[in-house]
Amino acid sequence: MDYLTSLQSWAAGTITNYSANLFPPLPASLIQNYIFPGTAGATKVKLFADIEAFLSPGAGVYLPGSHGFDEGTDRWQTYLNPEFAVVVQVASEADVQKTVQYASAHAVPFLAVSGGHGTTEKLAQVQEGIGIVLRHLNHARVAADGQSATFGGGIIMKEVVNALDAVGKWTAGGACLCPGAVSILLGGGHGYLQGKYGLVSDNLISARVVLANGSLVTASQDSHPDLFWALQGAGHNFGIVTEYTIKIYDMPEKDEWAFESILFPGDQVERAFEVVNAMMERQPAELTMYNTFVNNAEIDAENTILMIALVLQGTADELRQYSAPFHSLEPLTSQAGTAKYKELFQIFGTDLGGSQCRHGRTIMLFPIGLRRYNPQAQQRVYAHYNAMLKRHPEFSGSSFLFEGWPTQGKYRVEEATSAVAYRQDALLLSPLIMYTPNAALDAIAVQFGEDLRKIVVDGIAAGDGEEDRLHAYVNYAHGGETAQQVYGEGWRIEKLRRLKAMYDPSNAFGFSGPLV
Repeated sequence: MDYLTSLQSWAAGTITNYSANLFPPLPASLIQNYIFPGTAGATKVKLFADIEAFLSPGAGVYLPGSHGFDEGTDRWQTYLNPEFAVVVQVASEADVQKTVQYASAHAVPFLAVSGGHGTTEKLAQVQEGIGIVLRHLNHARVAADGQSATFGGGIIMKEVVNALDAVGKWTAGGACLCPGAVSILLGGGHGYLQGKYGLVSDNLISARVVLANGSLVTASQDSHPDLFWALQGAGHNFGIVTEYTIKIYDMPEKDEWAFESILFPGDQVERAFEVVNAMMERQPAELTMYNTFVNNAEIDAENTILMIALVLQGTADELRQYSAPFHSLEPLTSQAGTAKYKELFQIFGTDLGGSQCRHGRTIMLFPIGLRRYNPQAQQRVYAHYNAMLKRHPEFSGSSFLFEGWPTQGKYRVEEATSAVAYRQDALLLSPLIMYTPNAALDAIAVQFGEDLRKIVVDGIAAGDGEEDRLHAYVNYAHGGETAQQVYGEGWRIEKLRRLKAMYDPSNAFGFSGPLV
Protein backbone atom coordinates (compact mmCIF):
# COMPACT_ATOMS: atom_id res chain seq x y z
CA MET A 1 0.00 0.00 0.00
CA ASP A 2 1.63 3.35 -0.96
CA TYR A 3 1.91 6.04 1.71
CA LEU A 4 -0.62 8.48 0.26
CA THR A 5 -3.28 5.78 0.08
CA SER A 6 -2.38 4.74 3.62
CA LEU A 7 -2.73 8.27 4.87
CA GLN A 8 -6.05 8.78 3.12
CA SER A 9 -7.34 5.56 4.66
CA TRP A 10 -5.98 6.63 8.05
CA ALA A 11 -7.79 9.96 7.76
CA ALA A 12 -11.02 8.25 6.82
CA GLY A 13 -10.70 5.88 9.77
CA THR A 14 -10.73 2.73 7.60
CA ILE A 15 -7.13 1.59 8.00
CA THR A 16 -6.76 -1.59 10.03
CA ASN A 17 -3.24 -2.91 9.45
CA TYR A 18 -1.15 -0.11 11.02
CA SER A 19 -0.47 0.67 14.66
CA ALA A 20 -3.00 3.01 16.24
CA ASN A 21 -0.09 4.71 17.95
CA LEU A 22 1.57 5.38 14.62
CA PHE A 23 -1.63 6.47 12.88
CA PRO A 24 -3.86 8.12 15.50
CA PRO A 25 -7.24 9.46 14.36
CA LEU A 26 -7.06 12.72 12.39
CA PRO A 27 -9.98 15.16 12.72
CA ALA A 28 -12.02 15.41 9.54
CA SER A 29 -11.52 19.19 9.47
CA LEU A 30 -7.80 18.61 8.91
CA ILE A 31 -8.07 16.00 6.16
CA GLN A 32 -8.21 18.55 3.32
CA ASN A 33 -5.13 20.37 4.59
CA TYR A 34 -2.89 17.35 5.11
CA ILE A 35 -3.97 14.54 2.82
CA PHE A 36 -5.01 15.59 -0.66
CA PRO A 37 -2.35 16.45 -3.28
CA GLY A 38 -1.97 20.05 -4.35
CA THR A 39 -2.68 21.53 -0.93
CA ALA A 40 -0.34 23.25 1.51
CA GLY A 41 -0.24 20.02 3.48
CA ALA A 42 1.43 18.01 0.72
CA THR A 43 4.86 18.73 2.18
CA LYS A 44 3.77 17.42 5.57
CA VAL A 45 2.47 14.24 3.97
CA LYS A 46 5.77 13.69 2.16
CA LEU A 47 7.72 14.26 5.37
CA PHE A 48 5.45 11.78 7.14
CA ALA A 49 5.84 9.13 4.45
CA ASP A 50 9.59 9.53 4.02
CA ILE A 51 10.39 9.47 7.72
CA GLU A 52 8.00 6.66 8.61
CA ALA A 53 9.78 4.46 6.08
CA PHE A 54 13.10 4.44 7.94
CA LEU A 55 12.05 4.52 11.61
CA SER A 56 12.65 1.55 13.88
CA PRO A 57 9.82 -0.44 15.52
CA GLY A 58 8.43 1.51 18.45
CA ALA A 59 9.14 4.89 16.88
CA GLY A 60 6.44 7.09 15.37
CA VAL A 61 5.92 10.12 13.19
CA TYR A 62 2.94 12.40 13.77
CA LEU A 63 1.08 15.08 11.85
CA PRO A 64 -0.72 18.09 13.34
CA GLY A 65 -4.09 17.13 14.74
CA SER A 66 -2.90 13.83 16.19
CA HIS A 67 -2.41 13.06 19.85
CA GLY A 68 1.24 12.23 19.24
CA PHE A 69 1.83 15.62 17.64
CA ASP A 70 0.08 17.46 20.46
CA GLU A 71 2.08 15.52 23.03
CA GLY A 72 5.36 16.18 21.23
CA THR A 73 4.74 19.91 20.88
CA ASP A 74 3.41 20.56 24.38
CA ARG A 75 5.86 22.96 25.98
CA TRP A 76 6.44 24.53 29.36
CA GLN A 77 5.62 27.99 28.05
CA THR A 78 3.81 29.37 25.02
CA TYR A 79 5.79 32.42 23.86
CA LEU A 80 7.53 32.21 20.46
CA ASN A 81 7.85 28.46 20.32
CA PRO A 82 9.09 26.34 17.40
CA GLU A 83 6.60 25.39 14.71
CA PHE A 84 6.82 21.79 13.53
CA ALA A 85 5.44 20.22 10.37
CA VAL A 86 5.83 16.76 11.88
CA VAL A 87 6.95 15.29 15.18
CA VAL A 88 9.18 12.22 15.29
CA GLN A 89 9.10 10.16 18.48
CA VAL A 90 12.38 8.28 18.22
CA ALA A 91 12.95 4.89 19.80
CA SER A 92 16.65 4.41 19.09
CA GLU A 93 19.87 6.26 18.48
CA ALA A 94 19.67 5.20 14.83
CA ASP A 95 16.28 6.91 14.54
CA VAL A 96 17.93 10.17 15.58
CA GLN A 97 20.74 9.72 13.07
CA LYS A 98 18.46 8.92 10.17
CA THR A 99 16.05 11.75 10.96
CA VAL A 100 18.91 14.26 11.14
CA GLN A 101 20.39 12.90 7.90
CA TYR A 102 17.03 13.26 6.19
CA ALA A 103 16.41 16.76 7.53
CA SER A 104 19.88 17.96 6.55
CA ALA A 105 19.63 16.45 3.07
CA HIS A 106 16.30 18.19 2.47
CA ALA A 107 17.18 21.49 4.20
CA VAL A 108 14.39 21.05 6.74
CA PRO A 109 15.04 22.67 10.14
CA PHE A 110 14.88 20.35 13.13
CA LEU A 111 15.00 20.59 16.89
CA ALA A 112 15.60 17.97 19.57
CA VAL A 113 13.02 17.94 22.37
CA SER A 114 13.24 16.33 25.80
CA GLY A 115 11.54 18.33 28.56
CA GLY A 116 10.31 21.14 26.28
CA HIS A 117 11.56 23.87 28.60
CA GLY A 118 13.54 26.17 26.32
CA THR A 119 12.47 29.81 26.61
CA THR A 120 14.71 31.65 24.15
CA GLU A 121 12.78 33.45 21.46
CA LYS A 122 15.28 32.08 18.91
CA LEU A 123 13.36 28.79 18.99
CA ALA A 124 10.62 30.48 16.97
CA GLN A 125 12.99 30.50 13.99
CA VAL A 126 12.16 26.81 13.57
CA GLN A 127 9.32 26.98 11.05
CA GLU A 128 7.76 23.95 9.34
CA GLY A 129 10.48 21.89 10.97
CA ILE A 130 10.88 18.41 12.37
CA GLY A 131 10.55 17.95 16.12
CA ILE A 132 12.78 15.08 17.25
CA VAL A 133 11.30 13.94 20.56
CA LEU A 134 13.83 12.01 22.63
CA ARG A 135 11.68 11.03 25.60
CA HIS A 136 11.82 7.29 24.85
CA LEU A 137 15.60 7.47 25.23
CA ASN A 138 15.34 7.74 29.00
CA HIS A 139 17.32 4.74 30.19
CA ALA A 140 19.47 4.87 33.32
CA ARG A 141 22.39 2.55 34.15
CA VAL A 142 24.65 2.81 37.18
CA ALA A 143 28.18 1.49 36.67
CA ALA A 144 29.27 -1.55 38.67
CA ASP A 145 31.85 0.50 40.55
CA GLY A 146 29.20 3.04 41.60
CA GLN A 147 31.31 5.96 40.36
CA SER A 148 29.30 6.89 37.27
CA ALA A 149 25.92 6.51 35.61
CA THR A 150 24.82 6.52 31.99
CA PHE A 151 21.56 8.15 30.96
CA GLY A 152 19.61 8.41 27.73
CA GLY A 153 19.43 11.79 26.05
CA GLY A 154 15.68 12.08 26.60
CA ILE A 155 15.70 11.61 30.35
CA ILE A 156 14.33 14.38 32.56
CA MET A 157 15.79 15.46 35.89
CA LYS A 158 13.03 13.72 37.85
CA GLU A 159 14.06 10.38 36.38
CA VAL A 160 17.74 11.04 37.05
CA VAL A 161 17.10 11.88 40.71
CA ASN A 162 14.83 8.86 41.20
CA ALA A 163 17.18 6.39 39.50
CA LEU A 164 20.14 7.47 41.62
CA ASP A 165 18.17 7.80 44.85
CA ALA A 166 17.06 4.18 44.48
CA VAL A 167 20.69 3.04 44.82
CA GLY A 168 21.80 5.60 47.41
CA LYS A 169 23.50 7.92 44.92
CA TRP A 170 23.14 11.48 43.68
CA THR A 171 24.88 13.88 41.34
CA ALA A 172 25.05 17.56 40.51
CA GLY A 173 21.70 18.42 38.96
CA GLY A 174 19.29 21.19 38.21
CA ALA A 175 16.98 22.65 40.84
CA CYS A 176 13.89 21.82 38.79
CA LEU A 177 12.87 18.25 37.96
CA CYS A 178 10.78 18.75 34.83
CA PRO A 179 13.38 19.94 32.26
CA GLY A 180 15.44 17.55 30.17
CA ALA A 181 18.63 16.65 32.02
CA VAL A 182 20.81 17.00 28.91
CA SER A 183 19.53 20.50 28.19
CA ILE A 184 20.56 21.59 31.68
CA LEU A 185 23.99 19.98 31.31
CA LEU A 186 24.74 21.55 27.92
CA GLY A 187 24.41 25.05 29.37
CA GLY A 188 26.28 24.37 32.61
CA GLY A 189 23.59 23.52 35.14
CA HIS A 190 23.11 24.92 38.65
CA GLY A 191 21.72 23.21 41.74
CA TYR A 192 21.86 22.45 45.44
CA LEU A 193 24.91 20.17 45.19
CA GLN A 194 27.19 22.43 43.17
CA GLY A 195 29.06 23.60 46.27
CA LYS A 196 30.45 20.08 46.55
CA TYR A 197 30.49 18.80 42.98
CA GLY A 198 30.48 21.84 40.71
CA LEU A 199 28.13 22.49 37.82
CA VAL A 200 26.30 19.64 36.13
CA SER A 201 28.58 19.96 33.11
CA ASP A 202 31.69 19.73 35.32
CA ASN A 203 30.71 16.12 36.04
CA LEU A 204 30.37 14.98 32.43
CA ILE A 205 32.56 11.99 31.55
CA SER A 206 31.45 11.32 27.99
CA ALA A 207 28.59 11.87 25.57
CA ARG A 208 27.36 10.18 22.41
CA VAL A 209 26.48 12.95 19.98
CA VAL A 210 24.66 12.95 16.65
CA LEU A 211 26.17 15.66 14.46
CA ALA A 212 24.43 17.70 11.76
CA ASN A 213 25.38 15.20 9.04
CA GLY A 214 23.86 12.34 11.03
CA SER A 215 27.16 10.80 12.06
CA LEU A 216 27.60 9.59 15.63
CA VAL A 217 30.66 10.42 17.70
CA THR A 218 31.69 9.92 21.31
CA ALA A 219 33.02 13.05 23.00
CA SER A 220 35.25 12.74 26.06
CA GLN A 221 38.65 13.88 27.26
CA ASP A 222 40.17 11.17 25.06
CA SER A 223 37.84 11.26 22.04
CA HIS A 224 36.99 14.50 20.26
CA PRO A 225 38.21 16.48 23.30
CA ASP A 226 37.49 19.78 21.57
CA LEU A 227 33.84 18.83 21.14
CA PHE A 228 33.78 17.58 24.74
CA TRP A 229 35.02 21.02 25.84
CA ALA A 230 32.30 22.77 23.83
CA LEU A 231 29.50 20.53 25.09
CA GLN A 232 30.19 21.78 28.61
CA GLY A 233 28.50 25.18 28.43
CA ALA A 234 27.73 25.71 24.74
CA GLY A 235 26.52 22.25 23.80
CA HIS A 236 23.20 23.30 22.28
CA ASN A 237 25.18 24.48 19.24
CA PHE A 238 26.89 21.23 18.33
CA GLY A 239 24.62 18.21 18.17
CA ILE A 240 22.02 15.97 19.76
CA VAL A 241 23.21 14.06 22.81
CA THR A 242 21.63 10.62 22.68
CA GLU A 243 23.43 9.27 25.74
CA TYR A 244 25.82 10.61 28.35
CA THR A 245 27.86 9.33 31.27
CA ILE A 246 28.30 11.44 34.38
CA LYS A 247 30.02 11.21 37.76
CA ILE A 248 27.84 10.17 40.67
CA TYR A 249 28.41 10.21 44.41
CA ASP A 250 27.32 8.40 47.55
CA MET A 251 24.46 10.01 49.40
CA PRO A 252 25.19 10.45 53.11
CA GLU A 253 23.65 7.86 55.39
CA LYS A 254 21.62 10.64 56.95
CA ASP A 255 20.04 12.53 54.06
CA GLU A 256 18.96 15.56 56.05
CA TRP A 257 18.20 19.04 54.78
CA ALA A 258 16.81 22.04 56.64
CA PHE A 259 15.07 24.98 55.02
CA GLU A 260 13.49 28.26 56.02
CA SER A 261 11.53 30.82 54.01
CA ILE A 262 11.56 34.33 55.49
CA LEU A 263 9.24 37.04 54.13
CA PHE A 264 9.98 40.77 54.14
CA PRO A 265 7.99 43.86 53.17
CA GLY A 266 9.25 45.98 50.29
CA ASP A 267 10.87 48.62 52.47
CA GLN A 268 13.25 45.97 53.85
CA VAL A 269 14.67 44.85 50.50
CA GLU A 270 17.88 46.87 50.70
CA ARG A 271 18.66 45.77 54.24
CA ALA A 272 17.86 42.14 53.47
CA PHE A 273 20.31 42.07 50.57
CA GLU A 274 22.97 43.70 52.71
CA VAL A 275 22.61 40.66 54.96
CA VAL A 276 22.75 38.35 51.93
CA ASN A 277 26.02 39.98 50.80
CA ALA A 278 27.49 39.51 54.26
CA MET A 279 26.28 35.91 54.35
CA MET A 280 27.96 35.18 51.02
CA GLU A 281 31.33 35.87 52.65
CA ARG A 282 30.87 32.78 54.84
CA GLN A 283 28.43 30.73 52.78
CA PRO A 284 29.39 27.05 53.17
CA ALA A 285 29.27 24.52 50.37
CA GLU A 286 26.08 23.08 51.88
CA LEU A 287 24.04 26.32 51.88
CA THR A 288 21.85 27.72 49.11
CA MET A 289 20.23 31.15 49.30
CA TYR A 290 17.36 31.07 46.83
CA ASN A 291 15.45 34.34 46.98
CA THR A 292 12.57 35.79 44.99
CA PHE A 293 9.79 38.33 44.83
CA VAL A 294 6.39 36.78 45.56
CA ASN A 295 2.81 37.95 45.78
CA ASN A 296 0.72 36.73 48.70
CA ALA A 297 -2.59 38.52 49.21
CA GLU A 298 -3.04 36.95 52.65
CA ILE A 299 0.08 38.73 53.89
CA ASP A 300 0.01 41.88 51.76
CA ALA A 301 -2.85 42.41 49.33
CA GLU A 302 -1.28 45.52 47.80
CA ASN A 303 2.43 44.93 47.45
CA THR A 304 5.03 42.40 46.39
CA ILE A 305 6.96 40.61 49.14
CA LEU A 306 10.61 39.53 49.23
CA MET A 307 11.20 35.89 50.15
CA ILE A 308 14.61 34.85 51.44
CA ALA A 309 14.84 31.05 51.25
CA LEU A 310 17.72 29.27 52.97
CA VAL A 311 18.35 25.60 52.18
CA LEU A 312 21.07 23.73 54.06
CA GLN A 313 22.35 20.20 53.86
CA GLY A 314 22.32 19.78 57.61
CA THR A 315 20.09 20.09 60.65
CA ALA A 316 17.58 22.73 61.66
CA ASP A 317 19.88 23.76 64.51
CA GLU A 318 22.75 24.27 62.08
CA LEU A 319 20.57 26.40 59.81
CA ARG A 320 19.69 28.83 62.60
CA GLN A 321 23.12 30.43 62.57
CA TYR A 322 22.46 31.50 58.99
CA SER A 323 18.84 32.54 59.44
CA ALA A 324 19.43 34.54 62.65
CA PRO A 325 20.76 37.71 60.93
CA PHE A 326 17.63 37.84 58.78
CA HIS A 327 15.36 37.50 61.79
CA SER A 328 17.05 40.53 63.32
CA LEU A 329 15.40 42.57 60.55
CA GLU A 330 11.95 41.72 61.93
CA PRO A 331 10.44 39.91 58.93
CA LEU A 332 6.72 39.58 58.29
CA THR A 333 6.71 35.85 58.89
CA SER A 334 8.77 32.72 58.32
CA GLN A 335 8.33 29.01 57.81
CA ALA A 336 10.89 26.30 58.47
CA GLY A 337 11.14 22.56 58.08
CA THR A 338 13.32 19.58 57.27
CA ALA A 339 13.30 17.22 54.31
CA LYS A 340 15.23 14.66 52.33
CA TYR A 341 17.02 15.83 49.20
CA LYS A 342 14.42 14.63 46.70
CA GLU A 343 11.64 16.21 48.79
CA LEU A 344 13.09 19.71 48.37
CA PHE A 345 11.77 19.91 44.83
CA GLN A 346 8.20 19.30 45.93
CA ILE A 347 8.50 21.82 48.77
CA PHE A 348 9.66 24.57 46.41
CA GLY A 349 7.23 23.72 43.60
CA THR A 350 9.86 22.42 41.17
CA ASP A 351 8.78 18.77 41.11
CA LEU A 352 6.52 17.35 38.40
CA GLY A 353 3.07 18.71 39.15
CA GLY A 354 4.52 21.64 41.10
CA SER A 355 3.66 25.25 40.38
CA GLN A 356 6.94 25.87 38.55
CA CYS A 357 6.48 22.89 36.22
CA ARG A 358 2.94 23.62 35.08
CA HIS A 359 2.49 24.12 31.33
CA GLY A 360 0.37 26.56 29.35
CA ARG A 361 1.60 29.99 30.43
CA THR A 362 3.69 32.64 28.74
CA ILE A 363 7.05 32.78 30.53
CA MET A 364 10.05 34.99 29.76
CA LEU A 365 13.46 35.03 31.44
CA PHE A 366 16.11 37.77 31.37
CA PRO A 367 19.24 36.43 33.12
CA ILE A 368 22.01 38.40 34.82
CA GLY A 369 25.17 37.00 36.40
CA LEU A 370 26.64 38.89 39.38
CA ARG A 371 29.45 38.53 41.89
CA ARG A 372 27.51 40.28 44.64
CA TYR A 373 24.39 42.38 45.05
CA ASN A 374 24.11 46.15 44.96
CA PRO A 375 21.49 46.52 47.74
CA GLN A 376 20.43 49.99 46.56
CA ALA A 377 19.86 48.66 43.05
CA GLN A 378 17.86 45.79 44.53
CA GLN A 379 15.59 48.33 46.19
CA ARG A 380 15.15 50.12 42.85
CA VAL A 381 14.36 46.80 41.18
CA TYR A 382 11.71 46.14 43.79
CA ALA A 383 10.13 49.58 43.32
CA HIS A 384 9.87 49.14 39.56
CA TYR A 385 8.62 45.57 39.84
CA ASN A 386 5.98 46.44 42.43
CA ALA A 387 4.74 49.47 40.48
CA MET A 388 4.53 47.49 37.25
CA LEU A 389 2.43 44.75 38.82
CA LYS A 390 0.02 47.38 40.07
CA ARG A 391 -0.32 48.78 36.54
CA HIS A 392 -0.53 45.30 35.01
CA PRO A 393 -2.03 42.82 37.48
CA GLU A 394 -1.98 40.31 34.61
CA PHE A 395 1.69 39.81 35.55
CA SER A 396 0.93 38.94 39.17
CA GLY A 397 2.12 35.36 38.66
CA SER A 398 5.61 36.64 37.85
CA SER A 399 8.65 36.60 40.10
CA PHE A 400 12.25 37.73 40.16
CA LEU A 401 14.75 34.94 40.78
CA PHE A 402 17.80 35.69 42.93
CA GLU A 403 19.70 32.40 42.91
CA GLY A 404 22.62 32.12 45.30
CA TRP A 405 23.92 28.59 44.84
CA PRO A 406 27.08 27.60 46.75
CA THR A 407 30.16 28.28 44.66
CA GLN A 408 33.03 26.21 46.06
CA GLY A 409 32.62 23.33 43.61
CA LYS A 410 32.37 25.43 40.48
CA TYR A 411 35.22 27.72 41.58
CA ARG A 412 37.55 24.72 41.82
CA VAL A 413 37.29 24.21 38.05
CA GLU A 414 39.59 26.33 35.89
CA GLU A 415 37.86 28.81 33.59
CA ALA A 416 39.56 27.49 30.46
CA THR A 417 38.69 23.82 30.96
CA SER A 418 35.16 24.12 29.55
CA ALA A 419 32.96 26.42 27.50
CA VAL A 420 31.14 27.66 30.61
CA ALA A 421 31.47 31.44 30.69
CA TYR A 422 31.68 33.79 33.68
CA ARG A 423 32.38 31.00 36.15
CA GLN A 424 33.41 33.53 38.80
CA ASP A 425 29.90 34.98 38.98
CA ALA A 426 28.46 33.94 42.33
CA LEU A 427 24.83 34.84 41.64
CA LEU A 428 22.27 34.09 38.94
CA LEU A 429 19.39 36.55 38.72
CA SER A 430 16.47 36.69 36.33
CA PRO A 431 13.11 38.37 36.07
CA LEU A 432 10.56 35.66 35.34
CA ILE A 433 7.63 37.35 33.63
CA MET A 434 4.63 35.03 33.60
CA TYR A 435 1.03 35.50 32.52
CA THR A 436 -1.89 33.86 30.77
CA PRO A 437 -1.07 33.88 27.04
CA ASN A 438 -2.13 37.21 25.55
CA ALA A 439 -0.36 38.59 22.47
CA ALA A 440 -1.35 42.13 23.44
CA LEU A 441 0.86 41.83 26.53
CA ASP A 442 3.95 40.32 24.90
CA ALA A 443 5.75 43.54 23.98
CA ILE A 444 4.93 45.04 27.38
CA ALA A 445 6.31 41.94 29.10
CA VAL A 446 9.54 42.04 27.10
CA GLN A 447 10.08 45.69 27.98
CA PHE A 448 9.29 44.95 31.63
CA GLY A 449 11.91 42.22 31.77
CA GLU A 450 14.55 44.26 29.96
CA ASP A 451 13.92 47.29 32.20
CA LEU A 452 14.39 45.18 35.32
CA ARG A 453 17.57 43.69 33.93
CA LYS A 454 18.94 47.14 33.08
CA ILE A 455 18.42 48.36 36.65
CA VAL A 456 20.50 45.45 37.94
CA VAL A 457 23.25 45.85 35.34
CA ASP A 458 23.42 49.62 35.86
CA GLY A 459 23.84 48.99 39.56
CA ILE A 460 26.75 46.56 39.38
CA ALA A 461 29.12 47.59 42.16
CA ALA A 462 32.34 49.30 41.11
CA GLY A 463 34.09 47.07 43.61
CA ASP A 464 33.77 44.20 41.16
CA GLY A 465 36.53 45.85 39.15
CA GLU A 466 34.38 45.83 36.05
CA GLU A 467 32.36 48.31 34.09
CA ASP A 468 28.63 47.82 33.84
CA ARG A 469 28.14 44.64 31.86
CA LEU A 470 25.65 41.88 31.23
CA HIS A 471 26.51 38.24 31.81
CA ALA A 472 23.63 36.06 30.60
CA TYR A 473 23.30 32.38 31.53
CA VAL A 474 22.61 30.53 28.28
CA ASN A 475 19.90 28.25 29.70
CA TYR A 476 17.86 31.30 30.75
CA ALA A 477 18.72 33.55 27.78
CA HIS A 478 15.83 35.52 26.35
CA GLY A 479 17.29 35.63 22.84
CA GLY A 480 18.45 39.20 22.26
CA GLU A 481 21.74 38.83 24.10
CA THR A 482 25.06 39.04 22.23
CA ALA A 483 27.47 36.13 21.93
CA GLN A 484 29.86 37.90 24.29
CA GLN A 485 27.15 38.36 26.91
CA VAL A 486 26.36 34.64 26.79
CA TYR A 487 29.70 32.96 25.98
CA GLY A 488 32.24 35.32 27.48
CA GLU A 489 35.70 36.38 26.47
CA GLY A 490 36.82 36.87 22.91
CA TRP A 491 39.16 33.86 22.95
CA ARG A 492 36.31 31.63 24.12
CA ILE A 493 33.94 32.82 21.39
CA GLU A 494 36.67 32.48 18.77
CA LYS A 495 37.35 28.90 19.83
CA LEU A 496 33.65 28.03 19.91
CA ARG A 497 33.08 29.47 16.44
CA ARG A 498 36.07 27.58 15.08
CA LEU A 499 34.62 24.36 16.47
CA LYS A 500 31.18 25.31 15.17
CA ALA A 501 32.59 25.61 11.65
CA MET A 502 34.17 22.17 12.06
CA TYR A 503 31.24 20.26 13.55
CA ASP A 504 28.19 22.17 12.26
CA PRO A 505 29.16 24.31 9.25
CA SER A 506 25.54 24.65 8.11
CA ASN A 507 24.42 25.90 11.55
CA ALA A 508 21.76 23.22 11.81
CA PHE A 509 21.98 23.57 15.60
CA GLY A 510 21.45 27.31 15.66
CA PHE A 511 18.20 27.81 17.53
CA SER A 512 19.20 27.73 21.20
CA GLY A 513 21.88 30.13 22.42
CA PRO A 514 23.26 30.45 18.87
CA LEU A 515 26.93 31.27 18.33
CA VAL A 516 26.37 32.61 14.82
